[in-house]
Amino acid sequence: MKTLIIPLIVLLGAAAPHEKGTLKLASKSFRAGDSLAITGAKFSKKDELTLALVGVSGRIALGDVPTDTAGAFRSVLLVPASVAAGQYRLAAEAIDGDEVATLDVVVLAASTMPGMPDMPGMQHSAGHAGTDAEPTGAPLVLARQRNVVVTTTTIAVIIACALGGGLLLRRPRINSMEDVS
Repeated sequence: MKTLIIPLIVLLGAAAPHEKGTLKLASKSFRAGDSLAITGAKFSKKDELTLALVGVSGRIALGDVPTDTAGAFRSVLLVPASVAAGQYRLAAEAIDGDEVATLDVVVLAASTMPGMPDMPGMQHSAGHAGTDAEPTGAPLVLARQRNVVVTTTTIAVIIACALGGGLLLRRPRINSMEDVS
């Protein structure tokens, strides 16, 4: 019996969950090609984390950072200039690949000239205005799927429910006292 308990304890100890930490940035939006100052806290002590941007185009590794004896870190990482503008999730991953912290971020298009910030209305080499990649408060327009069968069936069920409810309301009441006498 003891021979089964010891491997079970070792196996459960190895599968212990990672500590969930927090990531902090000066700003949740930054440009491709910029240096990114990042701090983290509440992670496993003396561990190594991999920071990556995760988006629709895939996973972009930014670098590895070691945590200190308090489970914290401070680092400055370079965001590759080749990163496409858009919304990403900044993820801190443990050495086994588990995500231990995430933060939603927005990557803006890289500057047209090194060291020069983009100005609204400035033309890029591709001919796009500098404001094209920046987030706006405008609602996202999504195309709806239209299916005649689903719409007709839904309307028929609504009408049937309304008629059934009306019939139930018009049904005469049965007085239980009159039935007894």
